[in-house]
Amino acid sequence: VRLSTGEVVPLVRGGASVPVTAANAAEYVSRAVAARLAEGDAATAAVARGLRRVVPTDALRLFGWRELEREVCGQQAMDVALLQQHTRYEGYSSSDPVVRMFWAELSDMTPAQQASVLRFVWARERLPLSAGDFPSAFIIAHLPRDDPDGSLPRAHTCSFQLDLPQYSSAQRLRRQLLLAAENCVGYDLDGGARGVASDAAGGGGGGDGGGLA
Repeated sequence: VRLSTGEVVPLVRGGASVPVTAANAAEYVSRAVAARLAEGDAATAAVARGLRRVVPTDALRLFGWRELEREVCGQQAMDVALLQQHTRYEGYSSSDPVVRMFWAELSDMTPAQQASVLRFVWARERLPLSAGDFPSAFIIAHLPRDDPDGSLPRAHTCSFQLDLPQYSSAQRLRRQLLLAAENCVGYDLDGGARGVASDAAGGGGGGDGGGLA
């Protein structure tokens, strides 16, 4: 079988000369899967050693894998109320119509859409578990535009900030926010580079709509 490094390794002694047939296909698949999975053994062991230096082994045994994932990575579903509690405003207030529309639309989005918005503004797909885990407040800032409805929002992932034009309707806000979030080029700290550059879709009021800074 060919490993991810490109190296070809035999699964049995003299395996290169043993044809795969209907009779041994199941054995081949089983051995091939085991060989590919074993590629991660060294890295997994290193992660486990590092984790045990931080968390005692006896404590780790109390967690199932889903619980451990949640503690390390955060909740998969976005807690919009928690995010709202840790938001400050620049040029807007919490009572402004466009801000109310933003929170209503974010709450109404699917988990995948919420994750794309969070990735757009913070380069992460999950929120911290609790208030004390937020490194900084989320900022919603007013983005002046001659044609707000034709403009995309702008994000600054390093400062966890969304620059939001003053859209005239919830429908327009949702469309422009998702357009920017789902088509931006950015770096996801939870996974890697994502997205496709698309500035032309934003139109009016400036060339930095939908950009990351």
